[in-house]
Amino acid sequence: MLIFNAELRAQVLRNIGGVVFVDVGNVYRRVPDISLSEIRPTAGFGLRYQSPIGPLRIDLGFKLDRKEGERLTALYSSFGQAF
Repeated sequence: MLIFNAELRAQVLRNIGGVVFVDVGNVYRRVPDISLSEIRPTAGFGLRYQSPIGPLRIDLGFKLDRKEGERLTALYSSFGQAF
């Protein structure tokens, strides 16, 4: 897996934050298969809720270099910090 990302976070309300991000990357079977010409970009936004047990995250990403048959967006939810 090869990933490069950037994220801008801002506090919106007391326990709620917003984020915008850009990611590029891809997944490869073996290290020799890694090719920078095959990385794919996405951009999106999300919300963060600081719950008493840790951050809850929900993100909506937009594929900027879609292949035929792929959906435009991907919705992700998770618990904890990305990095």
